[in-house]
Amino acid sequence: MASPHSERHATAILAAMLLAEGYWCVLNLVAHPAHFIAFLGFAAGRAGTAQGWVLGVAVAALYVWRSARLPSVREHLWRPSALKALALVMALAAAILEEAFARCGACSVAASALPGERW
Repeated sequence: MASPHSERHATAILAAMLLAEGYWCVLNLVAHPAHFIAFLGFAAGRAGTAQGWVLGVAVAALYVWRSARLPSVREHLWRPSALKALALVMALAAAILEEAFARCGACSVAASALPGERW
C-alpha cells in the first residue's frame, strides 16, 4: 500500500501536469468549441471507422490485461480512488495535446492558444 505522503506527491505532480496540459485544451474549447470538437474527430463525418474504434479498444484491453499480470497493478486495478480519476482526466488532456502536436506541429499548437488565432 502506498504511503499517504507518496499519494500526495503523485497527486501534486498529476495536478500540475493537468494544469499545464488542460489549460490549452480548455482555452481552445472555450475560444472555438465547434472547431475544437471537429479537430478531435468528433464532427459529423470525421468520427473514424468502426475498424479503427475496434482496434483502439482492442489495444487498450490488451494493455490492461498485460498490465494486470503485475502484482502491484492487480492489487489496485479495480479499487476506485481520487488519484485514478485525476490520472484519467490528465491522460485525456495529454492525449489531446499530443495529437495536436502530431497533427499541427509545436508552432501551430502554441499559436492556436493565442486570442484570435485559428488552427
